[in-house]
Amino acid sequence: MKKVFYAFPALVCLLGFISLNLSAQTEYRFTLKEALEFGYENNYDILSAYKDIEAAELQVKEYMAIGFPQVNAAINYTDYIALPTMIIPPGTFGPDDPGGEVQFGTKYNAAAEATASQLIFDGRYIVGVQASKRFLEKSKQQFIKNKLDMYVAVSASYYRVLVAEDTKRILDSTMQYMENILYETRITYEAGFVEETDVDQLELIVSDLEANIILSETQVVIAYAYLKFLCGIKIGDFITVTDELDDLLAQINYTALLEDPFNYENNIDYRLLMTQQLIAELQLKLEKSEYMPSLSAFINVQTQAQ
Repeated sequence: MKKVFYAFPALVCLLGFISLNLSAQTEYRFTLKEALEFGYENNYDILSAYKDIEAAELQVKEYMAIGFPQVNAAINYTDYIALPTMIIPPGTFGPDDPGGEVQFGTKYNAAAEATASQLIFDGRYIVGVQASKRFLEKSKQQFIKNKLDMYVAVSASYYRVLVAEDTKRILDSTMQYMENILYETRITYEAGFVEETDVDQLELIVSDLEANIILSETQVVIAYAYLKFLCGIKIGDFITVTDELDDLLAQINYTALLEDPFNYENNIDYRLLMTQQLIAELQLKLEKSEYMPSLSAFINVQTQAQ
């Protein structure tokens, strides 16, 4: 009885923890369009690319700030609690000098200093600003590419889920049909109207169907897990697709796809390569600008009060 007394609170806590986890789980029901919209806001690659844009924008501002006027000011205030003191012997400064203690310095001392500088010319600054802007452009292009890649990946994964579910439904229906045939064939065999090999062949077919059904169930689970990953859905949450495969296939305009002219200059991969080439050229210019002179102006003002 004593063991039960101590185990019961732990069991209650465990059940409460499981109940809390289940209540925290979310179930999503998505059409293909809704899955894409959710992925645009939660896909990890898209969120990472957006953060890269923010970092690139800050980098542009940082480089441009180098060319702005720089002003530095400082104020120093000193309070000597005990001034340096020296004992002067009598007669040091003449026969009538009585000597005594002499303090050096002042008790309070304040100093102010201001320095202003302005970059007039620096080849590294000019190239650096250009390179930072190109890097920002590259980050924005990468963001667009990630969105396009996510569109393709989520769409393909959504179709893969539908195909996996349809495959499983077909296998389940076929399994039910073959089990009925096997049952009837066994009865017919027992009555002596068919050979035993006929029963064996049907049993082999049913066994293969069972293995394929298990495989199809695994494929459904994997397809759903990959779709959740692409959409940025937590592992413990659930997702259900609501579109039908036939309806989605009927919406595809194959003629428009064939008639749409291809312009490689609009391709995001081509644009990314061109931007990377420009960044590489600017990097070369930056290396050359290291040997160029730079010109800056400075002004310094100081004042002191005692």
